Amino acid sequence: MKISVDNYQQVFEDLRQRLSGLEGGSNKNVNDIIKNIKEKASEVQQGGDVLRQENGILKIGVVGQVKAGKSSFLNSLMFDGENVLPRASTPMTAGLTVLKYGEENQFEVEYYNTSEWHFFEDKSKEFDDIIQSYKQDNPSLTDEDIVRMAHIDSSVVSAKEMVSSCSRVARSNIQDVSKVDVRKFTDAADLQDILEEYVGARGKFTSIVKCLTIKLNDERLRDIQIVDTPGVNDPVLSREQRTREFLRECHGVFFLSYSGRFFDSTDVSFLTDRIGSQGIGTIVLIASKFDSVLQDVGKKYNDDLGNAIDYCQHALKKQYQTNIATSGYNGNDPIVDFSSGIGFSIAHKEESRWDEIEAHVVKQMRNFYPNFFSTPEETKETFLNLSQMEDIREKYVEGTFKRNKDRIINEKVNAYFANSNEELQKIVAKGKKRLEEDSEYLQKSDIGQNEDRKKRLENVLAHIKGDMESIRNNIDNVVEQSVKECLNGFDIRWDGKIPTIPGTFICCSGFLGMKDIQCQYDKVDMNELVKTVSDLVDKALNNVANVWKEKNQKIQGHVKEAIGMVITQSEEDDEQGQLDGRILRNILDETLSGMSNKATINIANIRNRVKGDLTAQLQGLDSVKDKYGDGEVVAKQSIQKAVSDSMSNIRARLNVVLSSIFPETEEALKTAAENSVDVLKANKDKFLLSINKNTEDYLNNLEQQLEDKKNQLEIMTAVIDELNKIEMNYE
Repeated sequence: MKISVDNYQQVFEDLRQRLSGLEGGSNKNVNDIIKNIKEKASEVQQGGDVLRQENGILKIGVVGQVKAGKSSFLNSLMFDGENVLPRASTPMTAGLTVLKYGEENQFEVEYYNTSEWHFFEDKSKEFDDIIQSYKQDNPSLTDEDIVRMAHIDSSVVSAKEMVSSCSRVARSNIQDVSKVDVRKFTDAADLQDILEEYVGARGKFTSIVKCLTIKLNDERLRDIQIVDTPGVNDPVLSREQRTREFLRECHGVFFLSYSGRFFDSTDVSFLTDRIGSQGIGTIVLIASKFDSVLQDVGKKYNDDLGNAIDYCQHALKKQYQTNIATSGYNGNDPIVDFSSGIGFSIAHKEESRWDEIEAHVVKQMRNFYPNFFSTPEETKETFLNLSQMEDIREKYVEGTFKRNKDRIINEKVNAYFANSNEELQKIVAKGKKRLEEDSEYLQKSDIGQNEDRKKRLENVLAHIKGDMESIRNNIDNVVEQSVKECLNGFDIRWDGKIPTIPGTFICCSGFLGMKDIQCQYDKVDMNELVKTVSDLVDKALNNVANVWKEKNQKIQGHVKEAIGMVITQSEEDDEQGQLDGRILRNILDETLSGMSNKATINIANIRNRVKGDLTAQLQGLDSVKDKYGDGEVVAKQSIQKAVSDSMSNIRARLNVVLSSIFPETEEALKTAAENSVDVLKANKDKFLLSINKNTEDYLNNLEQQLEDKKNQLEIMTAVIDELNKIEMNYE
């Protein structure tokens, strides 16, 4: 019988009754298995209760990485572009915010509880300990330097930021049970003032706020909720858990991806692992901050905004199609669209009310596309069109979501219970298999064999310890050689050619009464040069990353084979079945997974640093001043020499930038290698400790079971039979 919204409560009530009759005995394995199944069933039921209670409410999430423009998007969507929801400038200010309908305007804030805050304090102390350790050897290092050098985890950095900024007044609101404050407000301006206090960058309570709920007397929110989530991979774990819970209940999302790094690997993973896995089938993928890529191509499409838009949209769609084709995502294809959330804000304000960021965007766009922003009216119209906010409201909020509300909700509910059905099947099957193995083992054992097992165990453990130490030493050599081979293939082949485009300069002919003359010359195409060099750098970095990935997979294969042989040999030496090979293989799997996670080279930082250096080093080198009073021939010669000197300077500076990439890549590669091997080091000790502890616990438990062998076998058989029946119910 499949679990559905109509029957899930009865299904889980029956399941609880069946399981309750099986637990409470002396068999620890049986009790653990039943506990796991009950916990999973309770989790599924809680999610089902929420879906059923609010079955008429369509929940729309706004998701994306930190600084993807989620707050600007929501401010445009719901508050006419006013900065009511503060921009999340840091992870500390990126909270989960729920917008829902209310008969009166009301603001609710939930604070972290004592247990959650103690976790942040522990992480903050961890940060202080790392800083102090580094400064003992080099007092001149700044905290920022150490964060980069020590690769301090973002969760530790965020915890330090939160604890450091927490005032005594804010601290008094942290209680054993999460405290909720409620305040009323009159309008958007009033709400904005309140929010600055609670979630603004310098707000009095910002550091302790976990979740916000804003109830608005706004007909647009009838039967729907819009939720602004923290950034993807939020370093604050309790907020991350709240986001996971919301996505479990969410029906559709606006997935914002910054146009400057549109739909990158982090976005792809989030779509696959977090959105698709929760049965969310209606996804609108928004290329946010679209004005930023228009600025990037501004020199290439000078005052040609239409073609610039076409080019950028085509490039972003192509990038999306490439990345999703190679992903593991198997849900409904997202709808792709484009928006400049800040553009809507600019269009709805007088120039005197633009903030610093808005004023800068206007300045940049006027610089690249002057004819489209020549008057205040044209400026507002162009930014309004770039925001596409009116279309987004009509096409997606009122169209895709609201008009299909019942279908979307129904699909979400069905997908939720289908996924839950499959997960319960897996956990029941896993528990049944474990009991079947224990039962078979118990039938073949007797009490007298236990002492002999313990003696043999000591010999086996001694062999394992020696083998593991040998593997550990051998891996150091393998990793060192792999790093060398990766670096040997690292090469950035720039041919030194500098692209040019037609340029003009003005000179005086030198004769009285003659007008200035406009002359042509070959101007350095800086945009094309930066693109060419950036592409070469990307190619080299991607190549070394791919080679290292292959090498690391081979290293993991070596570890898997070597430790696998140790386990197999140990099982062969353990003639009486003293060792639980399953436990050892679980630790091996954990080791390999950890090595894989830690082995990634952080090439993004290198790429971004190089891009910044290119921009800084080449700034202004393509400019050529007009030559007055020199005459046309002399001016041309002077200009050509200036261009030649500029090219020589450009080549020299580029070579400096390019030469800095190898040592930085080498350092990143060695760090990734060390992190990967550190997992093996840590898990080697864990491996041996686990063998000692788990085997000892296992033998003690087995000895107790053997004292009443018949009774224990009856218990296991009864539980296995019941799990078989439960398993059949979910087929």
